[in-house]
Amino acid sequence: MIRPDDYNASTNTRVWKLYQLDQTSFSNPMTTSGDIIYGGASGTATRLAKGTDGQILKLSSGIPSWANESVQSPVPDSSATQSGASYSVLNSDIGTIILMDTSSNNVAVAIQEHASYSYTAGAHFWVTCVSASNAATVSFSGSTTVNGQSSPISVAHGTTLHFWRESNDSWFIL
Repeated sequence: MIRPDDYNASTNTRVWKLYQLDQTSFSNPMTTSGDIIYGGASGTATRLAKGTDGQILKLSSGIPSWANESVQSPVPDSSATQSGASYSVLNSDIGTIILMDTSSNNVAVAIQEHASYSYTAGAHFWVTCVSASNAATVSFSGSTTVNGQSSPISVAHGTTLHFWRESNDSWFIL
């Protein structure tokens, strides 16, 4: 280790000296490339063997460990078929598949953002267009956006879009 040792005020210079590290106070637990050192009991250097490809580092009771990544998609609670020229997504629709019957006409689906419709972060629903003759269009009120856009989204026949609310007025299609 290199560190400053002395300062000479008359020449405005610092003398640097090379010091040997005291390796007796640290016992290296590493044995394999890719291992990780973490603070174990009482801060003792502890080896965590490398994980396998695709694993992620997680904590379990404050101790790091490798685990397989698990992505869980929400599963719809139920489904309901809607028809008519327009439909507003209700709080009761959260967690459901809204099947849009567009056999008679195009259907406008509205995500309303006002006092009567207060969706929380993590709220989600699916829209599926079940008829080939027309389309369903999802539009938004106020400052609501989907994927950062405020323009309406068309749902084609046989397509299911999963809408997920991240935060205030911000929805995403998963």
